[in-house]
Amino acid sequence: MKTKFFYSVIVMVAMIMAGFIGQAEAQTSTINKKYVSITKKDGKPAEKTLFRAEGTRLFNVKQFQYSYDNQDRITRIDVNFWNEQNESWELRYTATYSYQDGKFEQQFHEFNIGTLQYEIIADESRIEEIFAL
Repeated sequence: MKTKFFYSVIVMVAMIMAGFIGQAEAQTSTINKKYVSITKKDGKPAEKTLFRAEGTRLFNVKQFQYSYDNQDRITRIDVNFWNEQNESWELRYTATYSYQDGKFEQQFHEFNIGTLQYEIIADESRIEEIFAL
């Protein structure tokens, strides 16, 4: 009987906490020992940050920043990677989306640090790897 009561209390506390977390502006979820924090602005994702877990600590890995047009369509996604030496985010990849005459176009670019220019990425498997959580 005590075990059933204890289990009920645990479930109730978990449900209450889930309700609070679900209403928060920033959310965190776990994907294969990686943690994702989602920051929303005006109900749309503005930023997603991917962390890796090592023991009891979380470390920055990758960050996605989203831009929208006046019709709430995504126009740009910037992918930043954490530089542990500088302790800062560095822009590495960008996806741009354009909408004209009912058509949709997307391009994926990699920032070349040597030339300080963007280069088009054409390899589909590489694009999937870069933009995956």
